[in-house]
Amino acid sequence: MIAAGSQSIKNQVGAQYPGGVTELKKIVNKNLDKSLLIREFGVNSRLTLQFSIDKYGYAQRGIFLGTDDPRLKKMSKKVVRKMSRFKPAKVYGKPSRSDMIMEIELK
Repeated sequence: MIAAGSQSIKNQVGAQYPGGVTELKKIVNKNLDKSLLIREFGVNSRLTLQFSIDKYGYAQRGIFLGTDDPRLKKMSKKVVRKMSRFKPAKVYGKPSRSDMIMEIELK
């Protein structure tokens, strides 16, 4: 299970992935090495992926929160690079950088 969210305030529209959260989940799941994640964190655990979306809609700076493992840092960057271009967030009608957090449940 993956939950994705972006902060929303007045006069702001959050970034949107083409095909919605369902497609974003597919891309993330396809590019995760779940066997490594389960070895590190165990089955039935949760992991949080944080990344930014620039004003052009490109995902960048992916990181799994709560770990310094270089293999997991490399995996988080790979997952984010594989994402298609988002429709960027807008603040007062202008494209803006935004942050996203996804919770990944390991089963």
